[in-house]
Amino acid sequence: MQYWYAIYTNRDAEFKLHDNIQNYSNSNSLNYEIYLPIVKEKRQWSDRKVKVNRPMFKNYLFVKHGAEGFHQLKSLPGFKDYVRLGRYPSQITQEEIDMVKVVEKNFDKVECVSSRLMRGDKVKVFNGALKGHQGILIKEPHGYKVALELTSLSQCINVEVPIEHITLLS
Repeated sequence: MQYWYAIYTNRDAEFKLHDNIQNYSNSNSLNYEIYLPIVKEKRQWSDRKVKVNRPMFKNYLFVKHGAEGFHQLKSLPGFKDYVRLGRYPSQITQEEIDMVKVVEKNFDKVECVSSRLMRGDKVKVFNGALKGHQGILIKEPHGYKVALELTSLSQCINVEVPIEHITLLS
């Protein structure tokens, strides 16, 4: 049986490790599923503005594999370690992967922070692309954001959501 796992990559090695795992999986017929969430970001260069792709989670990559994958992937260039909660690699739920995919597809301004959250109200999104997801309401100077927690990663995704699309959870 295959499960999703998060991998720490070496510094700025997310794309390289993605390609290395893909090539290894294909050449050995392993059917690993690799997911590297991407955010398009506008950057100002000296002569122009450009859009660049950057990983949504710095130094993270997601791979779906079985028990044999733990030993096989550790030797690939760019691999640092599995994300662990305690001694064992943390399994990422399919629901969390699906939530990240919804955010990647539907939101331009995405900020990932550690899940040590500021105090705020627990909310549920009841309208829009994130309908049904729960998070923490964060007040920003220019509006509101909802922090969507990925508990198995100890990370959050902060997304601007119209205040009229959220409701307080009791």
